Amino acid sequence: MPILSQKHSDSFIQRAWVGDERHFGQVINSCRELQADATRIATERASTVGGLSEQEWKDQKLSYGWDEELTNRTWEARLTESREEIANELRVTLKAKQKRFEREIAGSPDDVLPELDADDLVELEISLGSLYSSRISGGFGLSVVFRRDEGCSVKVVGPGNDWVLLGIQKLRYVLRPARPWYWWVRQWPVVIVATCIPVLIVLGVILSWLPKDVASSVGALAVGVALPALTYWSSKGVRSLFPAFELLRAGASARGSRTTSRTLTAAAWVGGIVIPFWLAKP
Repeated sequence: MPILSQKHSDSFIQRAWVGDERHFGQVINSCRELQADATRIATERASTVGGLSEQEWKDQKLSYGWDEELTNRTWEARLTESREEIANELRVTLKAKQKRFEREIAGSPDDVLPELDADDLVELEISLGSLYSSRISGGFGLSVVFRRDEGCSVKVVGPGNDWVLLGIQKLRYVLRPARPWYWWVRQWPVVIVATCIPVLIVLGVILSWLPKDVASSVGALAVGVALPALTYWSSKGVRSLFPAFELLRAGASARGSRTTSRTLTAAAWVGGIVIPFWLAKP
């Protein structure tokens, strides 16, 4: 019993998501709640054939000369087939990509999660239904994609705006608590400014040690060539030290938090040596 309907869609991006299996389990549970709603709606829609209700369809067949037993059996067989097709298409599935050997795992979340190597994970995708046309599930679809370089992107589609809005609200609510405090550090304007300033400081210290005639020529070269190159690679380094997505093992801390702690320690140590030496320079 195909179901045809107009589609509605909505989406959003969360720039960073860092959480453990408990947080990820909450996302899975929200998707399963949406799955239950979609299955119920799609099954109700499947109980009509060509716009006819069950009784109207049976009355039509009886008027064509079908006997009552055949009519009832045919209806039940159609309905059972539709329910099985809907349940199969609206399953919640999890697909994982790992860096090592470019390994991919896909299946039920309960089967995939125990197989994951959290330290080697680069992408996870939760999905149900289809984001494209579907004559079986009535146009319900959902995709939640976590990527190490991009954070989390969500897209929800459905035959009605109510289910789509519900999906967006549920997923925003459950994803937001796992957004790390340093999510803004990964934004390119912040990264460029944050890396450009230390590079300028280092270049300034180096140039202050050089004779003035050498410093002027070296300074021009540094500003024209070295500064853009150092800023670019430093920016990439900062973004890699603060991943946009991490699935943490139990008791593990986020890489961004460890990076911040080590950076502050190193900065205090270097500052305690370099700054007094620089200030003492005649």
